Parts: sequence; C-alpha cells; structure tokens
Amino acid sequence: MKQFGVVGATIGLLVLVVSLIGPAWSDSRYEKINLRLEDKGSDDKGHYVDVNVGGKAFPRTGDYFVVRADFLYTRGTDEKVGTYSGDCLLTLLSGPEVECDLTFNLSNGILTAEGPLNFAEQSGALAITGGAGKYKTAHGQIKFENTDTGTFFDLNIFL
Repeated sequence: MKQFGVVGATIGLLVLVVSLIGPAWSDSRYEKINLRLEDKGSDDKGHYVDVNVGGKAFPRTGDYFVVRADFLYTRGTDEKVGTYSGDCLLTLLSGPEVECDLTFNLSNGILTAEGPLNFAEQSGALAITGGAGKYKTAHGQIKFENTDTGTFFDLNIFL
C-alpha cells in the first residue's frame, strides 16, 4: 500500500510540474503574426538634433538622430502598408552605438519597439514593447537588415 502512495504522489507531482512549465515550452497560447516589410530608402527623412552641451560639435554622446520613413512596403512589392518614425540617442561614439525608440504605424494598428543598435553592424533586433489597435497586446521582436537599397524588417509579433 505504501508503494502505491509514493507512486501516486510522484505522479501527482509530475502532473503539477508539467502543468506549470508546459506553457513555457510552447507559445501556442498567443496568436503569431510575421510581417516582412521594407523601407526602400529613397524617401527617408532624417534629422540630427545637436544638444550642444559644452559647445562641442556634433556628434557626441547625448545627441539625437530623428528618423522618419515616409513609407513601409510589403517586402518585394510596391504595396504601402504604413510608416515608421522614432528617435535614437547617441550613447557611445565608437561604433557608433545608439538607443532607439521606434513607432510603426501600420494600417491596422501601431507597434512600438526599442533597443540598442550599433550602426557599424548591418543587422540587429529591437524588442516590441507594445502597441495599439490590433496590436494592443503585442510583444516579440523586430529584426532588421540594412542594405544599399534600404532596410528590411522581419516583425515577429505575438498577441
């Protein structure tokens, strides 16, 4: 009888552990959306904001770069799906490295993203920090790659 009690307790513990860590093994509880977008680069508008601390010339730590792309397209097409804009704070001159906050205005909602970038690298990723509209519960990441013809974005969104 005692053996059945130990076996029963072991099975109960195993069921409890699997029920607690099972969701961590799978994100099937979220709707997944993958968008492959392109900023063609020919219509970009960027502005430097020189905070001029101590009379030093741009660029230096603490300066901002403001980004606005007129249009984002579905990758490989001329289908306009939105715009993106944001600002990047220069945090380290070597590289240079920046901390960016971006907003993606898409036809069915807004996504916000942020993270560090090193402009010497031609690719990177930002964390999706939230959204509005269809994307009000969004999280995930945005991978990007800079090329001679523009920037490619892979938005991996979980709702």
